[in-house]
Amino acid sequence: MIFAGCRNGNIMRFDKRLGKRGQKLYNDRFLNQQRTSVLHLEMLAEWRLLTSYMNGDLMTFDLRFTRDASPLVQYHGHHNTYTQRLGVAVDPTHDFLFAAGEDCRIRAWSVHTGRSVGFSSSDNDTHMYNPFVKVFPGVVETMQVTSEPQGLCLWAGHDQKLYQIYLGQR
Repeated sequence: MIFAGCRNGNIMRFDKRLGKRGQKLYNDRFLNQQRTSVLHLEMLAEWRLLTSYMNGDLMTFDLRFTRDASPLVQYHGHHNTYTQRLGVAVDPTHDFLFAAGEDCRIRAWSVHTGRSVGFSSSDNDTHMYNPFVKVFPGVVETMQVTSEPQGLCLWAGHDQKLYQIYLGQR
């Protein structure tokens, strides 16, 4: 299977065993809203598809029910209106989603519930070390989450800088 996100907002699924014609997925979701470009697609487990759009929508869909245009989970608070290259990453166990916004901040959510993860910006003691409060010097264009001996590590790239952020201890 090959999935393709299109500039007009369509998500196409191509099954190479069946030929070259693709199937549009979740097309009915645009009935009452303006179309926007798909920026990121990622498979989560065998049946969930993570999608990110130019208008800031960040959500997962169920690939078992492709006619239903409503998402399984929506991740509120993601900031994007025009930036094409924003980092999006999921941890190796598919429990946490991290997304960079055009406001130069990184946000995190539970993949399963859509709840925001992180500290509030009023927590002064952890402000320097909290990646979810930090405002980066520019847009974070790429991210990756790895499992290290010390715990999960979020790698975030901006311009020519690479940030290594440990997310927890094991």
